[in-house]
Amino acid sequence: MPSIIQSLTGKYSFLSPLFRSAFFFDNDQYNSPAAAFEAAKILSRPDRVSFIGWNMQPWNARRLGKNIPKNWMRPDWDATQLDIMLDIQRSKFSWPVLREMLLATEDAQLVH
Repeated sequence: MPSIIQSLTGKYSFLSPLFRSAFFFDNDQYNSPAAAFEAAKILSRPDRVSFIGWNMQPWNARRLGKNIPKNWMRPDWDATQLDIMLDIQRSKFSWPVLREMLLATEDAQLVH
């Protein structure tokens, strides 16, 4: 097992925020951490609808996230984004198969 995992591709692609895996975050179903993270930037939950569901491709979520109007953004985003990503990752890896894959990385340092 490598002590540092820097490439989130191939056998480690499941670690990437772009990895498609259905999970719930903030009572909505997302298909990738990238989609959930970009949606979490938006203050109003109803305005997050374009990021929700299986049809949202992770790379499209990133593109859309770069174009969120400033007046839609959470005012506390800079202070809360790391905690939000941690919550998203916890939700993603709560699924047994993904949890087992993560645990199989043992004590490797994961770098993204």
